[in-house]
Amino acid sequence: MKNEIVRWLPSESVCGKYELDRISLDSEELVLDFTKSNGGDNCKIIFDGVVLSFRNTDEGVRLRFLDVLSENKGDEFYSNWTFFKCLNSTYIDWVNAESYEKYADYRIEHYIFLGTNSMLEVISTFDPLISKF
Repeated sequence: MKNEIVRWLPSESVCGKYELDRISLDSEELVLDFTKSNGGDNCKIIFDGVVLSFRNTDEGVRLRFLDVLSENKGDEFYSNWTFFKCLNSTYIDWVNAESYEKYADYRIEHYIFLGTNSMLEVISTFDPLISKF
């Protein structure tokens, strides 16, 4: 099955619904700052190194994605959760095709961060660092 969405638990203490507050990118890392929706500890997710691709889309543009997710998993699956991975990703397929399979031998992950107003997707060959603040 293509584009199978699964919940991702970044750490035991970082779970539930968060809002993406800030995206910071430089030549060495992509940093995502999140605020816990119902209060509590905020978190930072750091992709320290080369990110193959990322895209940030207003949630209103991804209505079809949300409809399919609701049909397949139910609203509860994503309404109180922010952190996901996509298995058998067509986005990874696109990255591989565009790079002439340069990264085909790498373990590539497709991360999805679903907030109230945005959906950020990151394609990376390594796991991010997680910190609470």
